[in-house]
Amino acid sequence: AAVLVLAGELSTLAAQSAGELGKAHKALGR
Repeated sequence: AAVLVLAGELSTLAAQSAGELGKAHKALGR
């Protein structure tokens, strides 16, 4: 169960990081 929780947190962090990178990319694109 702990592994699933850890994987979930990692996927959440990855999603947040991707979102921030996407925002930065759009800002730089403009």
